[in-house]
Amino acid sequence: MKKLIIPLITAFSLLLPSAYAMQGEEVVISVSVGGEKLVFEDQKPVIINGRTLIPVRSVMEALGAQVEWIDEEKSAVVSKGDTTLTLVIGDNTMRVSGSDEGTPLDAAPMLLNGRTILPIRAVAEAFGARVGWDEVTKTVIID
Repeated sequence: MKKLIIPLITAFSLLLPSAYAMQGEEVVISVSVGGEKLVFEDQKPVIINGRTLIPVRSVMEALGAQVEWIDEEKSAVVSKGDTTLTLVIGDNTMRVSGSDEGTPLDAAPMLLNGRTILPIRAVAEAFGARVGWDEVTKTVIID
């Protein structure tokens, strides 16, 4: 019995540190707009339920759009040229100016640490940008 206990304790003590390391591992997501890496001061991009969610203001302003927060409606209005998008917290439909129908989003916009985060692909593409994902470097690429 003693011969069995010592190998088990040894194996457990070797596995325990790696279990803690895996549990605390954080994925760092980068965002590149037009070849320039964005810096997120307060709220970083995150992956929630398999979707990469990015703070909307930083990315859209880098694309030359303006972002307005309407607190009463809990919505972000993004404008550039003749296109205006309305995104409401908790609603997975994006409203596009000049259209009666909403555009579905992969995930609903949400507030995280006081910032509106959302799946950026549909929003960026509504303004003519192309969005890609580099799995190796965990980078969202917007051109």
